Amino acid sequence: MQIQDLLIFKHVADLHSIRSTVEKLGYVQSNVSQQMKILEGELGVRLLIRSNRGVILTEEGPTLYEYAEDILKLMHDAKSAISKKKCREDFAIDATQTVSAAMLPKIFLLFMK
Repeated sequence: MQIQDLLIFKHVADLHSIRSTVEKLGYVQSNVSQQMKILEGELGVRLLIRSNRGVILTEEGPTLYEYAEDILKLMHDAKSAISKKKCREDFAIDATQTVSAAMLPKIFLLFMK
């Protein structure tokens, strides 16, 4: 089971539609359908009931949905925490056009190393 599978599953469950999920995520419909079938095969249960009116969760679906929400939130929190450690506070530099063009690029390169 991959994070992307959980993301797709959550969107399908939220939107009650594979077609809407495809449009929202920019995926190909056959890919989303295939990923859901693979996920169901991996777990050994049906998660979705598909009809021409949309998609609803089976009895097992809400259990995976809760875990998917928790996992996706934890992934988001982890990325945010790590990104915050890498980022520094913003600052502004006030300089003339000549200084900005001639000197600042060289100074910025020193900080990039």
